[in-house]
Amino acid sequence: MAIKEQKFKTYSNEIKKEATRLHVEERWTYRRITEHFKIQDQSRVKKWMKSSRELGVFRLMDQRGRRKNISIKIDMFKSSDWKMKC
Repeated sequence: MAIKEQKFKTYSNEIKKEATRLHVEERWTYRRITEHFKIQDQSRVKKWMKSSRELGVFRLMDQRGRRKNISIKIDMFKSSDWKMKC
């Protein structure tokens, strides 16, 4: 449970993308990634991996306050018509 006036650590989209890339392509362990980027716990990286597997890079973006725009992009990304155009 959060403590009053507690500051939460946030990570940029670039760090999230790079961490997931290092795990998938370079086969880095969660421990090595957390030490390299100074991430507080390994479970954070595991959640990023799960999210990126489910919905790709759009899922790693911060979604607070912009759900409508991102959901449209995700729907477009999932649709087969969009994949054919690219």
